[in-house]
Amino acid sequence: MEAITNFLYWLDDLLWGNAMTVVVVGTGILLSIRFAFAYQRKIGFNFKNTFAKMFDKGEGEGTISGFQAACTALANTIGTGNISGVATAIVSGGPGALVWMWVSAFFGMSTKACEIIIGQRYREHYKKSMDEYVCDRSFVMKNAFG
Repeated sequence: MEAITNFLYWLDDLLWGNAMTVVVVGTGILLSIRFAFAYQRKIGFNFKNTFAKMFDKGEGEGTISGFQAACTALANTIGTGNISGVATAIVSGGPGALVWMWVSAFFGMSTKACEIIIGQRYREHYKKSMDEYVCDRSFVMKNAFG
């Protein structure tokens, strides 16, 4: 039993250790350089088109308001796992962990933007609707890689 436990600790360290941190943050740095820091430079434009328009009414019947869309997106993106993860990181790593979370979030903007762009590229038309599309990781995997 101890051999299995040691193997699982070794595998955990391999997958979620320093190498994974370098890969994740390195991917964000690479994508930020590749896209010339466009998502970081245009942060004012992004705030103006999200938070400033959040309280506009939806257009037409069956649409949602900007506030409803923002709440749905935040609930989908943040979730309780991230909240507890930040608290755990601060308790175990101290205030320095918060600085490194900001650094990874700065470069993670490009990673998230690329994920959204790929999702839009490989989206599918929802068959029960005239003008709605669905995009998810499963559609990306199916449509991009077969």
